[in-house]
Amino acid sequence: MIQGIHVTKIHKGNPLGGGKGNRILFMDAGGSSLIVAKSKGARTNKVYNIAEDITDVVRVGEMQIEIVCKDPSKNIVLELPSANSQKMIQTKLHTMCHDITTKKTVDTKNTPPKYLGDTLAYGKTIVAKMNNYKGHISKPAVKASSMCGM
Repeated sequence: MIQGIHVTKIHKGNPLGGGKGNRILFMDAGGSSLIVAKSKGARTNKVYNIAEDITDVVRVGEMQIEIVCKDPSKNIVLELPSANSQKMIQTKLHTMCHDITTKKTVDTKNTPPKYLGDTLAYGKTIVAKMNNYKGHISKPAVKASSMCGM
């Protein structure tokens, strides 16, 4: 996706359908932003940070995708060259957005610490939890020979 793909941007606010423009959809070198520009490297304000701006990428119509942003005024509809490319790009971008948002919301409460001092405290917490563990069996184990009546 860093190389880019030719798309047609559907301009907002044109009810007659004449508001279209050729653009290139590509990612920055770090893979953290999507960029829609007239040519690769051209100045544009259509730069979308995947982790911050984009909430989802959905299919619209037969060959169009919509990049849905947290700010609805930044949403953009792009027409792709074919239905196959629409499905492929939408799936890839949707998965990327989903993966990034789930990484942000991962519970870090029980993850191992990074530093030695924290490691000792973490180890003490685990040992304390193990000492307080009552187990899932309420009675002591019974020998099998006593259960058979022998």
